[in-house]
Amino acid sequence: MPHLHRNPFVPNEIPADLDPKEKVYYCESTGEIFRNYEEYFERQITLDTEVWSCSISGKSNLTFDEAVESEESAREILKSVDKTLIRVILYLFSKATGRISVRTLVTEIHDAIKDSYFIDEVILCQKKKFRIKSIKPKNKNQKDSDEENQSPEKVTAIKPENLEYQIVPADKKDGESKTVDVDKIKRKENLQRIITYAIKTNAKQSETNKSWGITLRSNRKYKLDDFQWI
Repeated sequence: MPHLHRNPFVPNEIPADLDPKEKVYYCESTGEIFRNYEEYFERQITLDTEVWSCSISGKSNLTFDEAVESEESAREILKSVDKTLIRVILYLFSKATGRISVRTLVTEIHDAIKDSYFIDEVILCQKKKFRIKSIKPKNKNQKDSDEENQSPEKVTAIKPENLEYQIVPADKKDGESKTVDVDKIKRKENLQRIITYAIKTNAKQSETNKSWGITLRSNRKYKLDDFQWI
């Protein structure tokens, strides 16, 4: 739901004692019912005024309909993002407790994974989609990749340029694999934007200390309690 004056907007509830024969004024955009024409007219004026903002992207100075359209667009972008990447983002988010600033959260997660790629993540190589099958150190004397990826703290112990990535075509189950260096692969998405959208659509803010946390529904949906850093 769009924000009004940068605060969450909560539509008025439908009157419990509403008479089916009673004359009312229905606001289609918000689903509200008004008994008083002046209140209905005031709501319409507010909806058409550029005082709304998108609760996902943060875009401001929008009308209500523009803010709704912006939120729908953000959700469509998220649908196209690789689910492995979303799960990694939300896992890190679930561990970053006590944060009040979304901007701080986004920066911390971005810095943690901007140079890292993950097994099963869909990436681009020569403008084609591939899935990462395995990640191994180039030098066998370095740590094993399974050990390397057990926790976020260890993810940067081996520099990306010292790893090699075995990738397979994303749209083929039995496609031929090939091994590439990190400079040959990239993500299609703007990572910082995706992190912001993922947090905003899966977060709730505490009423007591205003800190952000992942919703129980999202935690279950992405099975974050079973997540392993591999």
